[in-house]
Amino acid sequence: MIGTVKRNKTFLPVDFQAKKALPLGESKFLFRHETTLVSFQSKRPKNVILLSTTHQKPEICPETTKPDIMLDYNKTKGGVDAMDQMAYAFTTKRKTKRWPLVVFFNILDLSSIAARVIFQLKYPVDKLSHEDCRQRFNADVGRSMAYAHMVRRSTVPTLQKEALNLLRVVGHTDWGAVRATLLKLDRTLVRSKLDYGSVIYGSVKKHVLRALDPIHHQGLHIALEAFRTSPIN
Repeated sequence: MIGTVKRNKTFLPVDFQAKKALPLGESKFLFRHETTLVSFQSKRPKNVILLSTTHQKPEICPETTKPDIMLDYNKTKGGVDAMDQMAYAFTTKRKTKRWPLVVFFNILDLSSIAARVIFQLKYPVDKLSHEDCRQRFNADVGRSMAYAHMVRRSTVPTLQKEALNLLRVVGHTDWGAVRATLLKLDRTLVRSKLDYGSVIYGSVKKHVLRALDPIHHQGLHIALEAFRTSPIN
Protein backbone atom coordinates (compact mmCIF):
# COMPACT_ATOMS: atom_id res chain seq x y z
CA MET A 1 0.00 0.00 0.00
CA ILE A 2 1.30 3.45 -0.98
CA GLY A 3 -0.39 6.77 -0.35
CA THR A 4 0.10 10.41 0.54
CA VAL A 5 -0.43 11.80 4.04
CA LYS A 6 -1.51 15.31 5.02
CA ARG A 7 0.73 17.28 7.36
CA ASN A 8 -2.07 17.95 9.85
CA LYS A 9 -2.35 14.30 10.90
CA THR A 10 -1.75 13.89 14.62
CA PHE A 11 0.28 10.67 14.32
CA LEU A 12 3.04 12.42 12.35
CA PRO A 13 6.20 13.51 14.18
CA VAL A 14 6.83 17.22 14.59
CA ASP A 15 9.71 17.14 12.10
CA PHE A 16 7.38 15.82 9.38
CA GLN A 17 4.70 18.44 10.01
CA ALA A 18 6.99 21.41 9.30
CA LYS A 19 6.81 22.85 5.76
CA LYS A 20 10.50 23.82 5.51
CA ALA A 21 12.05 20.99 7.48
CA LEU A 22 14.47 19.86 4.76
CA PRO A 23 16.67 21.39 2.09
CA LEU A 24 15.33 21.32 -1.43
CA GLY A 25 15.48 17.84 -3.00
CA GLU A 26 16.28 15.93 0.20
CA SER A 27 14.30 13.17 1.94
CA LYS A 28 13.76 12.05 5.51
CA PHE A 29 12.69 8.48 6.34
CA LEU A 30 10.94 7.00 9.35
CA PHE A 31 10.54 3.24 9.88
CA ARG A 32 8.11 1.51 12.24
CA HIS A 33 7.44 -2.23 12.08
CA GLU A 34 6.45 -2.84 8.43
CA THR A 35 5.59 0.77 7.63
CA THR A 36 7.83 3.39 6.04
CA LEU A 37 7.18 7.12 6.16
CA VAL A 38 9.11 9.54 3.96
CA SER A 39 9.09 13.32 3.66
CA PHE A 40 10.47 14.74 0.41
CA GLN A 41 11.07 18.45 -0.10
CA SER A 42 9.95 18.79 -3.72
CA LYS A 43 9.61 22.57 -3.76
CA ARG A 44 9.34 25.37 -1.27
CA PRO A 45 7.32 25.78 0.83
CA LYS A 46 5.83 22.34 0.19
CA ASN A 47 7.03 18.92 1.21
CA VAL A 48 5.35 15.68 0.17
CA ILE A 49 4.73 12.99 2.81
CA LEU A 50 4.13 9.41 1.70
CA LEU A 51 3.32 6.25 3.61
CA SER A 52 4.21 2.79 2.30
CA THR A 53 3.98 -0.79 3.52
CA THR A 54 5.90 -2.26 0.58
CA HIS A 55 9.20 -0.38 0.96
CA GLN A 56 11.51 -1.22 3.85
CA LYS A 57 14.72 0.55 2.80
CA PRO A 58 15.61 4.27 2.33
CA GLU A 59 16.22 3.94 -1.41
CA ILE A 60 16.62 7.11 -3.50
CA CYS A 61 16.93 7.43 -7.26
CA PRO A 62 20.33 9.06 -8.03
CA GLU A 63 19.06 10.67 -11.25
CA THR A 64 16.01 12.47 -9.86
CA THR A 65 16.98 12.49 -6.13
CA LYS A 66 13.44 11.31 -5.42
CA PRO A 67 12.73 8.36 -3.10
CA ASP A 68 11.60 5.12 -4.71
CA ILE A 69 8.33 5.37 -2.79
CA MET A 70 7.44 8.54 -4.69
CA LEU A 71 8.43 7.06 -8.04
CA ASP A 72 6.29 3.97 -7.46
CA TYR A 73 3.42 6.18 -6.32
CA ASN A 74 3.61 8.25 -9.51
CA LYS A 75 3.58 5.08 -11.63
CA THR A 76 0.60 3.40 -10.00
CA LYS A 77 -1.64 6.20 -8.69
CA GLY A 78 -2.26 8.11 -11.92
CA GLY A 79 -5.59 6.36 -12.44
CA VAL A 80 -6.74 7.19 -8.92
CA ASP A 81 -5.95 10.88 -9.36
CA ALA A 82 -7.70 10.93 -12.74
CA MET A 83 -10.83 9.34 -11.25
CA ASP A 84 -10.82 11.80 -8.35
CA GLN A 85 -10.61 14.65 -10.85
CA MET A 86 -13.53 13.24 -12.84
CA ALA A 87 -15.60 12.77 -9.69
CA TYR A 88 -14.91 16.34 -8.57
CA ALA A 89 -16.25 17.75 -11.85
CA PHE A 90 -19.76 16.27 -11.32
CA THR A 91 -19.94 15.32 -7.67
CA THR A 92 -22.93 14.47 -5.48
CA LYS A 93 -21.11 15.37 -2.28
CA ARG A 94 -22.69 17.75 0.21
CA LYS A 95 -21.21 19.36 3.30
CA THR A 96 -21.82 17.04 6.22
CA LYS A 97 -20.19 15.92 9.47
CA ARG A 98 -21.57 12.39 9.26
CA TRP A 99 -18.92 10.01 7.96
CA PRO A 100 -21.42 7.43 6.59
CA LEU A 101 -22.79 10.11 4.25
CA VAL A 102 -19.26 10.99 3.12
CA VAL A 103 -18.64 7.34 2.22
CA PHE A 104 -22.05 7.09 0.53
CA PHE A 105 -21.47 10.21 -1.61
CA ASN A 106 -18.06 8.88 -2.65
CA ILE A 107 -19.62 5.55 -3.67
CA LEU A 108 -22.20 7.42 -5.76
CA ASP A 109 -19.50 9.44 -7.56
CA LEU A 110 -17.35 6.41 -8.36
CA SER A 111 -20.35 4.33 -9.39
CA SER A 112 -21.53 7.00 -11.82
CA ILE A 113 -18.08 7.14 -13.45
CA ALA A 114 -17.90 3.35 -13.75
CA ALA A 115 -21.43 3.16 -15.18
CA ARG A 116 -20.61 5.91 -17.67
CA VAL A 117 -17.49 4.06 -18.86
CA ILE A 118 -19.42 0.81 -19.34
CA PHE A 119 -22.23 2.63 -21.14
CA GLN A 120 -19.81 4.42 -23.47
CA LEU A 121 -18.07 1.15 -24.36
CA LYS A 122 -21.40 -0.44 -25.24
CA TYR A 123 -22.99 2.60 -26.90
CA PRO A 124 -20.25 4.91 -28.28
CA VAL A 125 -21.19 8.59 -28.42
CA ASP A 126 -19.10 10.85 -30.64
CA LYS A 127 -21.39 13.83 -31.19
CA LEU A 128 -21.13 15.41 -27.73
CA SER A 129 -18.10 16.40 -25.70
CA HIS A 130 -17.00 14.32 -22.75
CA GLU A 131 -18.34 16.81 -20.17
CA ASP A 132 -21.74 17.10 -21.88
CA CYS A 133 -22.03 13.31 -22.10
CA ARG A 134 -21.28 12.80 -18.43
CA GLN A 135 -23.61 15.57 -17.31
CA ARG A 136 -26.50 14.26 -19.40
CA PHE A 137 -25.78 10.67 -18.41
CA ASN A 138 -25.80 11.51 -14.68
CA ALA A 139 -29.06 13.43 -15.08
CA ASP A 140 -30.70 10.52 -16.92
CA VAL A 141 -29.53 8.05 -14.29
CA GLY A 142 -30.88 10.26 -11.49
CA ARG A 143 -34.26 10.60 -13.18
CA SER A 144 -34.56 6.88 -13.85
CA MET A 145 -33.67 6.02 -10.25
CA ALA A 146 -36.07 8.53 -8.70
CA TYR A 147 -38.98 8.27 -11.15
CA ALA A 148 -40.71 5.21 -9.68
CA HIS A 149 -40.27 6.51 -6.14
CA MET A 150 -41.68 9.94 -6.96
CA VAL A 151 -44.66 8.49 -8.81
CA ARG A 152 -45.43 6.33 -5.78
CA ARG A 153 -45.16 9.29 -3.42
CA SER A 154 -47.42 11.42 -5.61
CA THR A 155 -50.22 8.85 -5.35
CA VAL A 156 -50.13 8.63 -1.53
CA PRO A 157 -51.97 11.67 -0.11
CA THR A 158 -51.23 10.76 3.52
CA LEU A 159 -47.55 11.65 3.16
CA GLN A 160 -48.35 15.32 3.84
CA LYS A 161 -50.97 14.63 6.53
CA GLU A 162 -48.68 15.24 9.51
CA ALA A 163 -47.30 18.48 8.07
CA LEU A 164 -50.77 19.81 7.26
CA ASN A 165 -52.06 18.89 10.72
CA LEU A 166 -49.12 20.76 12.28
CA LEU A 167 -50.01 23.83 10.21
CA ARG A 168 -53.59 23.62 11.45
CA VAL A 169 -52.50 23.48 15.09
CA VAL A 170 -49.96 26.31 14.80
CA GLY A 171 -52.39 28.41 12.76
CA HIS A 172 -55.21 28.32 15.31
CA THR A 173 -57.56 31.28 14.84
CA ASP A 174 -57.48 32.30 18.54
CA TRP A 175 -53.86 31.88 19.60
CA GLY A 176 -52.09 30.76 16.40
CA ALA A 177 -49.01 32.16 14.68
CA VAL A 178 -49.05 35.08 12.28
CA ARG A 179 -49.35 34.62 8.54
CA ALA A 180 -45.64 35.15 7.82
CA THR A 181 -44.69 32.35 10.22
CA LEU A 182 -47.28 30.01 8.72
CA LEU A 183 -45.96 30.65 5.22
CA LYS A 184 -42.43 29.81 6.39
CA LEU A 185 -43.71 26.60 7.94
CA ASP A 186 -45.54 25.76 4.72
CA ARG A 187 -42.35 26.19 2.70
CA THR A 188 -40.36 24.16 5.22
CA LEU A 189 -42.75 21.27 5.89
CA VAL A 190 -44.91 20.98 2.77
CA ARG A 191 -43.11 22.60 -0.15
CA SER A 192 -39.78 20.98 0.75
CA LYS A 193 -41.33 17.51 0.36
CA LEU A 194 -43.10 18.47 -2.84
CA ASP A 195 -39.87 19.89 -4.32
CA TYR A 196 -37.93 16.77 -3.35
CA GLY A 197 -38.50 15.29 -6.79
CA SER A 198 -38.40 18.50 -8.80
CA VAL A 199 -35.42 17.16 -10.79
CA ILE A 200 -37.77 14.84 -12.72
CA TYR A 201 -40.84 17.05 -12.93
CA GLY A 202 -39.87 18.14 -16.43
CA SER A 203 -40.11 14.58 -17.75
CA VAL A 204 -43.26 13.54 -15.83
CA LYS A 205 -46.69 13.60 -17.45
CA LYS A 206 -49.00 16.42 -16.42
CA HIS A 207 -51.73 14.19 -15.01
CA VAL A 208 -49.17 12.74 -12.57
CA LEU A 209 -48.10 16.21 -11.38
CA ARG A 210 -51.73 17.22 -10.83
CA ALA A 211 -51.84 14.81 -7.88
CA LEU A 212 -49.48 17.18 -6.03
CA ASP A 213 -51.58 20.31 -6.58
CA PRO A 214 -54.26 19.63 -3.92
CA ILE A 215 -51.58 19.21 -1.23
CA HIS A 216 -49.90 22.46 -2.22
CA HIS A 217 -53.21 24.34 -2.33
CA GLN A 218 -54.33 22.95 1.01
CA GLY A 219 -51.11 24.12 2.67
CA LEU A 220 -51.57 27.61 1.25
CA HIS A 221 -55.21 27.75 2.39
CA ILE A 222 -54.17 26.89 5.94
CA ALA A 223 -51.25 29.34 6.00
CA LEU A 224 -53.32 32.21 4.53
CA GLU A 225 -56.43 31.34 6.60
CA ALA A 226 -58.43 31.24 3.39
CA PHE A 227 -61.74 29.51 2.82
CA ARG A 228 -61.79 26.12 1.16
CA THR A 229 -63.82 27.62 -1.66
CA SER A 230 -61.25 30.34 -2.32
CA PRO A 231 -59.97 30.34 -5.94
CA ILE A 232 -56.59 28.72 -6.44
CA ASN A 233 -55.51 30.77 -9.48
